[in-house]
Amino acid sequence: MKIIKGQKRIRNKAMKLTNKQREELRNKYNGRCAYCGCELPEVFHADHIIPIRRNSGGTCENPQADIFENLNPSCPSCNKMKHTLSIEGFRTMTNPKYNIGQSVYHVTTESDKGVVLDCIYSLRKNQWEYLVTFRANEQSLIYYEEELSENKIYE
Repeated sequence: MKIIKGQKRIRNKAMKLTNKQREELRNKYNGRCAYCGCELPEVFHADHIIPIRRNSGGTCENPQADIFENLNPSCPSCNKMKHTLSIEGFRTMTNPKYNIGQSVYHVTTESDKGVVLDCIYSLRKNQWEYLVTFRANEQSLIYYEEELSENKIYE
């Protein structure tokens, strides 16, 4: 399929893979998801490595990237989570620095040891948010990576 730069593609007319291409794509990572490594289900997704970013009008911003060579086999969960992120952005999103239950300290004050209660990746802020409590019976607050440390720091 030849893509002409600047060509707009309609969402319903996105590149269709032949059965042979789907099998080739499945075998690219030995039947495993390119992102999490799980065994691909029978119905798997063909993810664009360089996102094509479909918009609400049904066209895409990178039609030249809608080619077979720009596809990775993906389980549905990873493809939905990756959405329009680059591979680097997706890796950042799926790999928090601090894990639930991990001990942390606040970097700007002499603080007691705290514990991470939850973490979530904020697409709006493009960074991890951590719900941390520093003392029992105190309200838990949200902190960002640069506000936390694994070691106690004195200013």
